[in-house]
Amino acid sequence: MHVSDEVYDLLAGGATAAKAGFPDAEAHALVDAYLTGMSVKVCMCGDHSAELKRMQEVDEVWLFCFRNVGNNQWRLMGRFSTVDCFVGLRAYRRGDLSGRRKYTAAGKDFIKEWDRVFCGASPIKRSHWNDYLTGPVQDVDDEL
Repeated sequence: MHVSDEVYDLLAGGATAAKAGFPDAEAHALVDAYLTGMSVKVCMCGDHSAELKRMQEVDEVWLFCFRNVGNNQWRLMGRFSTVDCFVGLRAYRRGDLSGRRKYTAAGKDFIKEWDRVFCGASPIKRSHWNDYLTGPVQDVDDEL
């Protein structure tokens, strides 16, 4: 996992983190689970509650969902540059993204940021979670 300086500052408890409810034990547990190859809940269709979700309205944008940070929920927006390598460039308070239009707009802005940072390099594009992650996952799409 790679994150922008802004996201790192938020997750690590830097200057802006305290107002946002970070550092947070549950957010760190999710990141640690991902980094150590423990099981995470994955949703490829974007419609189910999961810890890692692929958005549907924009091209290959994924969300790490931090659901219990203080009184807030947060979304870490990123892409997979290679298998098992999530690159998170932006973090959003869930309430600031309410509604599909706001999620979609944020996703499109994220893609512009990705293209700027990575000079237009494409993320991986696949159709099944095991094309992105080699560790164990709980596929919430298969549960329904």
